Amino acid sequence: MEPDPAPPTRAASAAVSVIGLDHARLCYAYLNSGDIDGYASLFAADAVVRHPGATPIRGRTALEHGRHPRGTYHLRTAFSSADRVATIGCFVDDDPDQRNVEFADIFTIGNSGLIVAQSTYYFVAPSAHPFPHQS
Repeated sequence: MEPDPAPPTRAASAAVSVIGLDHARLCYAYLNSGDIDGYASLFAADAVVRHPGATPIRGRTALEHGRHPRGTYHLRTAFSSADRVATIGCFVDDDPDQRNVEFADIFTIGNSGLIVAQSTYYFVAPSAHPFPHQS
């Protein structure tokens, strides 16, 4: 059995954090411009992308050929820590009959600086309030 690889140094971790933040921001710029190849280039070959209610997209090739919503991402904030990046924003759908939705994305960044995972969360009202008021 081979030993676990050494953990990244503080300098390497800081570099991955900065690169990851840039890559997360670039995701939205590429999607907003319709550049799916550019978007997919930010992901590792075996990356996994998760959206609520959908089957996870596994791999860069599947990401290149998957369906992407038509609209505009408005990024409000982005921050990073070590190999994680979090973004918060609003997606404005091109279809006026669809509602706009606030989102949060959590990205995991590999040592190469490429995105290895993305999980998206939406701010929507639950069908039943999880915290009923108590009298």
